[in-house]
Amino acid sequence: MSSSANIEQALDILVPLRQALEAGFWDSNRIDVKDRVFDLVSCVNAELNELAKLSVSDLGMQYETITPNFAASCSKLRQMSENLNDWFLRSDTNNELGEQLIKAAGLLSDCRLS
Repeated sequence: MSSSANIEQALDILVPLRQALEAGFWDSNRIDVKDRVFDLVSCVNAELNELAKLSVSDLGMQYETITPNFAASCSKLRQMSENLNDWFLRSDTNNELGEQLIKAAGLLSDCRLS
């Protein structure tokens, strides 16, 4: 799956997404939500680990998802986006996650969040 973003832009989306997910993990008091957040954190970390293997000269290349788990994460992003108000009570976490989830969905082909 690919997007119109280059690798540098993808990194500028994935790093804040990981930070927002980590905040969401600590803000949630439900174990089922923590499991879902941890699953997404793991997907994002795996993608970032693969991107870290690239050289600085590759940053301008078009971004394509590398790991199968991140490539298949649209439904997880959508589910989290649809449940933000129920899962994350802190408005800062809720707002930041909502913004970052939309950006991350833009990295995946045919993944749109409402």
